Amino acid sequence: LCDPSDNGGLGYDYVIITRAALSDFSANYTWNDLINRKKNDGLEATLVTVEDINNCPDYWNNDSLFNDTPAHIREFCKDAYQDWDTQYILIGGDNDGVNVVERRKLTYEEEPVESDIYWTHLDNTFNADHDSEWGERGDSGFDLYSEMYSGSIPCDEGIDVSNWLTKSFFYADALDKDYLENAAFYGGDTGWNCQGDDFIDYSAIKGTNDWLGPDPDSDGPYPSWLGFQYGFETWNKVNPGMEYNLSVKWTAEPPNPGGWQGGSESAAIEGLKNAINNDQCTLISAIAHANEHMSMDVYDTDWEANYHNTMPFFVHDYGCHCGDMDATDDGVLHSMLFHDDQELAFACVYNTGYGWGNFDSTNSSSALQQKSFWDYLFDVTNNSGSTLNWQLGKAQEWARDLMAPTINWDTSSGSWRGTIESCLLFGDPAQLLKPPSSPDHNVGVQKLDVDTHVSPNELTYVNATIINNGKNNETNIIVSFRVNGSEIDNITIPYMESQTTQQVSFNWTPTLGWYIVTINATIANVVEDFYSDNEKSETVIAGPDIAVENLETPEYAGINVLTHISATVENLGTTDETITVHLVVNGSIKANQSITLASGEDTNVTFDWYPEEEGTYPVGISANISGAEPYTDNNEETNDVTVFTPKGYILLVDDDKGKSYETYFEDALLADSYLYDLWNRDADGSPSPTTMASYTAVVWFTGDDYSDTLDDTDQANLADYLDAGGHLFITGQDIGYDIKDTSFYSDYLHAIYVVDDTNILTLEGVSGDPIGNGLIFDISSGDGANNQNYPSGIAPIEPATVVFTYENSNYNGSIRVNTGVYKVVY
Repeated sequence: LCDPSDNGGLGYDYVIITRAALSDFSANYTWNDLINRKKNDGLEATLVTVEDINNCPDYWNNDSLFNDTPAHIREFCKDAYQDWDTQYILIGGDNDGVNVVERRKLTYEEEPVESDIYWTHLDNTFNADHDSEWGERGDSGFDLYSEMYSGSIPCDEGIDVSNWLTKSFFYADALDKDYLENAAFYGGDTGWNCQGDDFIDYSAIKGTNDWLGPDPDSDGPYPSWLGFQYGFETWNKVNPGMEYNLSVKWTAEPPNPGGWQGGSESAAIEGLKNAINNDQCTLISAIAHANEHMSMDVYDTDWEANYHNTMPFFVHDYGCHCGDMDATDDGVLHSMLFHDDQELAFACVYNTGYGWGNFDSTNSSSALQQKSFWDYLFDVTNNSGSTLNWQLGKAQEWARDLMAPTINWDTSSGSWRGTIESCLLFGDPAQLLKPPSSPDHNVGVQKLDVDTHVSPNELTYVNATIINNGKNNETNIIVSFRVNGSEIDNITIPYMESQTTQQVSFNWTPTLGWYIVTINATIANVVEDFYSDNEKSETVIAGPDIAVENLETPEYAGINVLTHISATVENLGTTDETITVHLVVNGSIKANQSITLASGEDTNVTFDWYPEEEGTYPVGISANISGAEPYTDNNEETNDVTVFTPKGYILLVDDDKGKSYETYFEDALLADSYLYDLWNRDADGSPSPTTMASYTAVVWFTGDDYSDTLDDTDQANLADYLDAGGHLFITGQDIGYDIKDTSFYSDYLHAIYVVDDTNILTLEGVSGDPIGNGLIFDISSGDGANNQNYPSGIAPIEPATVVFTYENSNYNGSIRVNTGVYKVVY
């Protein structure tokens, strides 16, 4: 459906996806009004129906798993991103009912949750293991980082759209400081030591580089990579004269210092209700226990009956299931967005699944998400760059991308993955939040549009959107077109009204080379309030450009052991090219391949490498053409690889049901100079005896599982492997609990299951044992997995012997056996 030539070659920055039945209706406001608004804001916008997407064969897949409506929409989003340069996707439709736009449900430990990232995180598939679950722990198809910004409007009929648009447009047009300055905060009764106002102090109000709460480090220290994150107080301190009003703070628990009021749930609810009804709440940050009918301790029916604000607000509430579209057709989401064209919210950030807190500190996924949302906006220097970038979708995706390293934190509940998947924006992703007041005089470059790769000596168009977001109408705005810092041309806009945009265009014919193209806008003879948004720049390459990306190398490799080195080679230039690709080891070319790529095409290139020298040195892939290439910084990627002579080659069987305990085994093996291949039991099935026999030994771990540790196939394969002379190290806290009555447990592990939980966490090595001799250690706390919930007691069956015993007890924690045919440590 998308072609680069569409819309006169401008493409579409903003795409509405809705059902045909919702695409054309009569009301005070329709999708066409939104499209026109976006165009006035400098964004080319259009509407595409789900029916047209489903009927386009280009989005079909021969694999039925990837051939349903959510998959078709995802393929369309890829198409729009690539061929239209689309930035924003707005989904118009509920997740059930007559005009459903079915979301992909992603999986974490709670339950499958509706998610929008399937349509904006466009790499991988979210189902590399090809099962019934999407995006679960251990699925390598998960894409952590966004390509586009999205919002959902779960509307059922045209009046829903009109009511929401009325409020969205009201806020967009607002200039009144008495309205824009009103921030409000609500903390419900969490029932935890860390209370609601503690969470909101951290996630919205205060600037901090640490968790807050009665015991901030109870669940681990604050990550240093987060640095200092801004809150409303930080913005106020840094921006005198543009402060938010922070006086509305209500808590259901004993109030914190700093202006919090309340002390009971009834007092907090009543206090916030009065503030809302008096139009004193425009940006609300909240936490409270919730569900699909309740937000901020108030049910949907009460919101509609008793709350009558005349100026709509934005709410970010990390309660559970407020945004759960499947749980109810017309719950609190409907109350906030659709029930009226004036009352309640113009946008919400809500969870479709659980929201997450913490008993003793603010160290939780939902708290960090809200914190990062506000930090993006308020830290203009390091994050947003300008208040012109305060779009809701940008703040939401910034927070999600920042949280990517946390994806596998909290292996028991999956709370960090859950927040990344299910915390959604319900509103216009391009809706611009506003500081409390507009500057008196300010123009800026809102958008710069120029092809990043062009052909030398051909005419190139440089387009830009200039915005006057000051309070005053302006005359004589000078727009300068610059290349590498030197002005090439300029035009003067004679007059611009306040809060309007204007398009400008320049022509340029570059020669072979790479350039920094800049558009600068200033008001002649006027001192602007700030200048940080007065220009935008883009790198433009005129000529061939070959890029090496996504280099994959192992961190460790063995002397003379086959090692695969691969990367993606992409032709970013405008002409087809024949490319020589090199394997580069420690600065020397070891092998090469020749490939041909059309303009815009990429391919994966793999080299086989047999390391010859021990040490740590750079290994990578480079690519070049025979002719001149003006930009070469992206021609090569390298990673450091440590090469050693391995003691053996281990098959590491990851059977922990999606947890991440494999890292402990990987670190231990590499520290002792063993190479390994990781085998995912869930994705790859049970390894065959032949596969296991090709390795020095097998390390098999089952983690916390207690009901399906080793099934019949696993036991049969392991028995055959051991009968053929295998070496097995097997561990898991509930293997005995699960398979204690099987012949494999007694005949091959040579074990008797004694007790499920010894309640002892210190182990002592048996004197004289080649493994345990002289060792005494705790199996909890420290830097271990800390998952020792049921340290079981076992006993050996001859010829097995004990390796470790539990301190001051008759229980054993580990045994080993050497039958003369096979060896086992359990």
